Amino acid sequence: NNLYMHDADAGEDFGGAVYNSGNLGIYNCTFVNNQSGKGGAIYNAGDSFMTIGECSFSSNHTSNEGGAISTATDATINIYYSSFYNNWSVKGGALASNGADTHIEYCTFQDNYSVTGGAVYMSSGELEALGSQFTSNTASELGGAIYCTLGFVVINETNFNSNIAGIDGGAIRNVNGEFHLDTCKFTGNSAAKSGHCIANSGIQNVSVWLFMSNCTLQGNLANDVTF
Repeated sequence: NNLYMHDADAGEDFGGAVYNSGNLGIYNCTFVNNQSGKGGAIYNAGDSFMTIGECSFSSNHTSNEGGAISTATDATINIYYSSFYNNWSVKGGALASNGADTHIEYCTFQDNYSVTGGAVYMSSGELEALGSQFTSNTASELGGAIYCTLGFVVINETNFNSNIAGIDGGAIRNVNGEFHLDTCKFTGNSAAKSGHCIANSGIQNVSVWLFMSNCTLQGNLANDVTF
């Protein structure tokens, strides 16, 4: 509780400030300018459980994935009322989730950067987000706010504003995943090629699914949603 963790450097190891392989709660903490190979501030190892509440992550970075946080296969991570600003990585500027169960509520992701998944990168596993904000995140290639492959995603009451992708999926890039979006708003997102809000594709005979209800798309460039 109530810790300020800054300028930690794990080199190419995992978790610049924190490495969790058990059951850990982190509350009211600030993480600034930490770096590692995976999980610039925090790495949550496989089969571990972590809860993060009312924390701030800024300017954390990695050479691989999860600029602020990376969570591994069969792990669980719950993040509440936390903010992620100006974190960067190759995959998942703020958060990378690989085969994990990830739950996000009332969080802000702003000005994060990566090649794939400006704010969040997800490979398999499950992601649930509620009441959150994704604003001005950038992916130089795919998924300005979120990139997902082979995952199951439920997002409710969440806003996507002014996110940018250098190729596809200004807000979301969905590859062989299943997305359920309810009462979400997409405003001013853009992609250089296609899917200024959402770009979807299925490969290797695997289906891709997108379900949207009560969502608003406005002020985005043409071709809001593509398949």
